[in-house]
Amino acid sequence: MTSIDPYTFVVRRFFLDLLTREEHGWGEDEDSEFHESRPLSCYLAGIDPKGRDLTRDVLRIFEELGFCGFDAGEEGKRAWAERNGSPEAAASPMERALRQLHWDLVIEGSLRTEKASPFGDVSYIPDCVERVTEWFVSLGFPAALAVADGLPDPRWLPGAAA
Repeated sequence: MTSIDPYTFVVRRFFLDLLTREEHGWGEDEDSEFHESRPLSCYLAGIDPKGRDLTRDVLRIFEELGFCGFDAGEEGKRAWAERNGSPEAAASPMERALRQLHWDLVIEGSLRTEKASPFGDVSYIPDCVERVTEWFVSLGFPAALAVADGLPDPRWLPGAAA
């Protein structure tokens, strides 16, 4: 039995967690629209096409892995990059992919803030849905899925242990 790289484990779990949200209705087959393949971006956007929820999810994964977030400020992000290196400092291809996503979205990226309600503002990464979709697809994850087919079998996802 081959062990799985911890970064690969996190990415695969993250992918499946995003797909198992209640609003996707996996396994439902009463409606013909569920038999059609839909782009991965439809599932990642869920009911939030701007990607506010996905931004929160991506930042949670970065935090879990010890990567800095936007709350670190410019000085903190620069210090994190100096301590941890660029994506090229990664020990595995999946770690490099995660570091590159982090670099693009957090180190070099910025949050957009909008007035969401009288109770406060909501911040999110612009184009988060498109960028994370492209990232998953570039790693070999499916670009389109059909709800009626059920969740993808983890054995067929990128990085499966041999």
